[in-house]
Amino acid sequence: MLQPSRHRTLLMYVVFGMFSVHSNPATVLFDSGASHCFISTQFIHRYNLPIIWMKNKMIVNSPGGDMVARQVCPNVNINIRG
Repeated sequence: MLQPSRHRTLLMYVVFGMFSVHSNPATVLFDSGASHCFISTQFIHRYNLPIIWMKNKMIVNSPGGDMVARQVCPNVNINIRG
């Protein structure tokens, strides 16, 4: 665990709200401390987003338990206005 010091401060922000994802309305959770971004399978199917199968699966650790990711959803844009 990183400890704050005079020379290093760990800042993480989490933002939750409705945004446009690939021109479709979505509930989005932004976590500035996350290493990757994820999108639900239901959202992909509902809005017919393109997917690419990864060569190797990715094991993702989360507070709810480990998950396996096998697909990538390339070039998905999130529009934020304000």
